[in-house]
Amino acid sequence: QLVDSFINPAFTLLFGQALSQRTFILHWHDRAASFSWGAFVYGLMNFVFVMLAVYALFKYLKLDKLDKPKEKAK
Repeated sequence: QLVDSFINPAFTLLFGQALSQRTFILHWHDRAASFSWGAFVYGLMNFVFVMLAVYALFKYLKLDKLDKPKEKAK
């Protein structure tokens, strides 16, 4: 949602096209291939933002520290 709401509109303002629609075409002799690099970057950005949100949630709830077993006194 963050990428759809904020990143994509900002990218559209800067470059005139949505990030997920960015492509480049490679021509070789009489053939051409279209590479959708924008869709890959868009998916990667979504993954990174979700990963950061999960990390922040774990830090906030203090779930990042493993409980150590308590040793019995002898």
